[in-house]
Amino acid sequence: MSLKTWEQRKLGELSNGFTYGLNASAKAYDGKHQYLRITDIDDETRTFKQTHLTSPDIDFIRDNSYVLKLGDIVFTRTGASTGKTFIYRTADSIVYYAGFLIKMSVREDIDSEFVFQNTLTTSFNRFVKVMSQRSGQPGINSKEYARFKLYIPKLKEQVLVGNMLLLIDNLIAANEYNLKNALNIRGRFNLHLLM
Repeated sequence: MSLKTWEQRKLGELSNGFTYGLNASAKAYDGKHQYLRITDIDDETRTFKQTHLTSPDIDFIRDNSYVLKLGDIVFTRTGASTGKTFIYRTADSIVYYAGFLIKMSVREDIDSEFVFQNTLTTSFNRFVKVMSQRSGQPGINSKEYARFKLYIPKLKEQVLVGNMLLLIDNLIAANEYNLKNALNIRGRFNLHLLM
């Protein structure tokens, strides 16, 4: 892998377009249609929290253009969470994205995992900080997100790098889960010693 062959590109060049999410209230989860809102994206793991699931209060046939497809990336566009991202990796559930999210449809000849991993970098965080300081309320629109610059290699290398970083993320998440369980067991053990 040679970094000399990587090209600088804008996020907008890697996209089939950006679209804003659904402006609908949430209702009780119907068991089929999940509603992804800013607060449903875990701050640390960037996964969809499966606690307190809801469904959008919409006509599911008419509003099906708000359903995420494999590899879609969403960006938060306003408030303290501006810049938080999520990638849709599974086709097991039907997920609609809410109004304060912007969806990026990644081009077919670009690896969406590689693009998503770039949104977890210091470079992206600096970009978000600069772009979102333009007013009292932090926020970034789709045209501004499209201007973010990143370096990309050929597709084969994108896939290798994206998969490697995803594997590392999964290892970190598994170790954090094991650590929490170990600390919980240790705490219960200490409690029994005090009795």
